[in-house]
Formats: sequence, structure tokens, C-alpha cells
Amino acid sequence: MACESSRGYSIAMTTSFTSYENMPVIEDFSEIFRSSRFFDLPEDWYVVMTDVRNSTQAIESGLYKEVNTAGSIAVMAISNIRDDMNFPFLFGGDGMTYLIPPDLLNPVKDVLADTRGLVKDVFSLDLRIGLVPVGDVYHRGCELKVAKVCISNSYHQALITGNGVDMAEGLLKDSSPDNPWLVPDDWPRTGQADYAGFTCRWSDVPSSRGETISLIVKARAAESTREVAILQDVFRGVQKILGDETRYHPLSRESLKISRKEMYREQRVMSRQRGGLRYHLQGMILAMMIPMMKLIMSWQIPLRVQGMEIRRLRENFMVNADFQKFDGSLKMVVSATPQEAVLLEDFFRQRREEGLVFYGMHRSDRALMTCLMHMKSGSEVHFIDAADGGYAMAAKSLKAQISQERRG
Repeated sequence: MACESSRGYSIAMTTSFTSYENMPVIEDFSEIFRSSRFFDLPEDWYVVMTDVRNSTQAIESGLYKEVNTAGSIAVMAISNIRDDMNFPFLFGGDGMTYLIPPDLLNPVKDVLADTRGLVKDVFSLDLRIGLVPVGDVYHRGCELKVAKVCISNSYHQALITGNGVDMAEGLLKDSSPDNPWLVPDDWPRTGQADYAGFTCRWSDVPSSRGETISLIVKARAAESTREVAILQDVFRGVQKILGDETRYHPLSRESLKISRKEMYREQRVMSRQRGGLRYHLQGMILAMMIPMMKLIMSWQIPLRVQGMEIRRLRENFMVNADFQKFDGSLKMVVSATPQEAVLLEDFFRQRREEGLVFYGMHRSDRALMTCLMHMKSGSEVHFIDAADGGYAMAAKSLKAQISQERRG
């Protein structure tokens, strides 16, 4: 789906970050490595991060879908505060990174505090929340720049570069009991977040080529320009092995299947219960909607609901899939044959031995999709991860490599 032109906005004449909404849009993902497309964040903004504590143990206990849901639902609530999705956020599997202007800070803290309580109540997971002023990032000598790339007219994905994200994550995960960067566990829940638009009704998506792989690649270089050059080379290497994104896209229209078995997470979030009357009423509503959706898609009935054409849901999910991103590390979820997966392993192993990268790679046979659809604005995004842990397990492997390097 082509993107609308951003006429009247000159990249060359832009010398400061004024508005994320009005930033020029990168038209193709392969262009993200051009540093001229990125802009410094203002010092009065905030890096806001969430992650699920002990997510690895939860995933190993079979709760990878719950972890993905816990990590992503706050995006929907923040979108409903703003009435759109046009703000910078990035999905990381067991959590999110948000870049927030000062006027949104208190509403976002309220939303995240309520989300943390909800996650605890309905999934028995512990969501950690941290925020770091961008000014503090700069004062520590770190860099933080943002851009956005057109995925479709319905979704512009944020891109982040610089070592500021890693620094903020380190502050967030500081285990000291008086960590000033964390939102305290007793932060009051002053209102209920609105998750309208969050849906989980789709079965795991089997790979059309045999394997679904989550990749995280971090460059090993002292200079940011060198880091970007390394990751650009890595991206080209992945494409040389797998082909272009139409070939390694982790979804296929034929493999997208709606299922009542998957709706329990949506039931819990929307009812705020694990059982009881509201939970079962929500289940009854979904149980009526799902067969209707199947019928509309099967018979191609031209029915619109709040501007969305139901019969084209599968096509829209393909177009708006969030399966490759850049936040200082290159993150991708790709479909590959078993032979290509071995070639990828060899490719990254060689780059690591050359001292160029650290990497994490998690192999599965299917993908997990978490859907966010903002009806008022027509925006939507479908977060993609490999099943059985995906990004979280790839991150575990990457961190082990970094730790081994430091010990050595």
C-alpha cells in the first residue's frame, strides 16, 4: 500500500525536532540507515519503557502469549488518550519503548499504572515501568534520535537510533530498591485505561516456508555511524539469504485463521477479570462476532464497521504487520526454510567471530500476532513475534553473548 506524500515538508531545511506528527516519512524500510532522516528528541521529552519481570521463566512455563499481551496493550490505551496512533512506540516482545512529550507524561503514567494492575490481576505477571527524561540521556553523553517509516497509510512505525535506549534500559533494570527511574509499585491507579481496539482472535500463524525466526542484532562499534553501517550490511546479508520482504514476510493470507480458542486474552483484558460475569459476557459477545467475521470473509460480503472493511481483514493484517524494526538494534521476524535458517546462523556466527555484532536468534515454526486497531483514526498495527518466546528468547541469547564478552 503506497504512502501519502509529505509535500511541503523539507528534510534539508529541518534543523530541529518540532512535531513527530509532521516529521517526514521514510518511504521504504531499506532507507532507514540514512542518518539524515533522524532527528534529535527535545530534552523535555521522556523515554518510557515497560517490560515483564521474569519474562523468560513465564515463557518457559508456556505463557508466551500472555507475555506478549502484557507487553503491548498499553499502546492501545495511550492511543485512546490521543485519539490516534501517531506517536513513537516500538514493540519488543515482553515490553515496549515509548517516546512521550511532557504534556502526556501524567496521563501515560496513569495508563501504565492501571495496565500494571490489570496485568497482575488477569495474567499474574509483573509489569515493570520506568521513565527517563531525554535531558538526562543527553547529560550522560548518550544520543537519541527518532524517525518514522511508512509501513502503510494506516501505520507509520517509529525508528530510534543512538545509545540512549540502551542506557535508559540499564537504568530501568537497576535492581536497587530506591531506583528513581522506576514508577513505584504503589503508584495510585487513578482511573481505568481504555483498551478498546485491542483484539486477540487469531490462531498462531504457521510459517509458509517451515520456520519463523525472531532476530535481534546489535552492532559492536564505538561510533554510531559505524554501528549503522554494520547493521545495514547485516540487513543486506539477510535479504541476500532470504530474498526481499515479500518472500520472508512471516504471514501469509492463507495461514491467517480466526479462532475462538484464542479469545481468552481479549476476554480478560476487556472484562478485567479471569472469570465471573463480565468475563463470560465478553466471551458471549466474541463468540457471536467470530462466526460472523468468518462468514463475511468467506463470502466476501462488503460490510464496513467503523470504516473498516471486514472482508479485507487478512489483507490489512498483512500490510500493517510490524515484523521488522530498528531501535539501535535491528529486530526482525522472518519466515525461512530450514536450510535458510542454517545459513542465517552461519552468517551471524561469522559476523560475531569477526567482532562486528552480537545477535540473538529464536527459531519456531509459527508466528504470534497481537492486533491493535484504532477505529476512530483508521490506524492499525499488528505486532508479530515468533511463537514460544520469540524476541524475549532471542534477547536472552544476545545478552548471554554480551556477558560472555565482558567476562572474557
